[in-house]
Amino acid sequence: MTYFARGLGDAHLKDTAAARAAIDSLAQCRDRLNTMKESFWANQVEIQRLEVVAWLESSQGHSEDALAGMRRAAEMEDATEKSVVTPGPLAPAREPAGRFAAGVEATR
Repeated sequence: MTYFARGLGDAHLKDTAAARAAIDSLAQCRDRLNTMKESFWANQVEIQRLEVVAWLESSQGHSEDALAGMRRAAEMEDATEKSVVTPGPLAPAREPAGRFAAGVEATR
């Protein structure tokens, strides 16, 4: 969660190097979880990684890439089976995907 929060903040501040470091840290966490056969949590981390990548793309003016990345994250999130005791995401990926889509349409 810390790498996700840092990555989002860094992307919003347009600190590319710091955002990329957070993205790399999320990828390492995902890989470790996969190694431990924790596929549910690995997927959750991958969703977060994709969201940070999308926000970074957006901050760099790559609206189409940002929208595609956020849609990928939202699709992964939608496909995730949740048990009744598993908490949901802090901010569903569909929310920023909708904002990105609106921004892309406005520039067309």
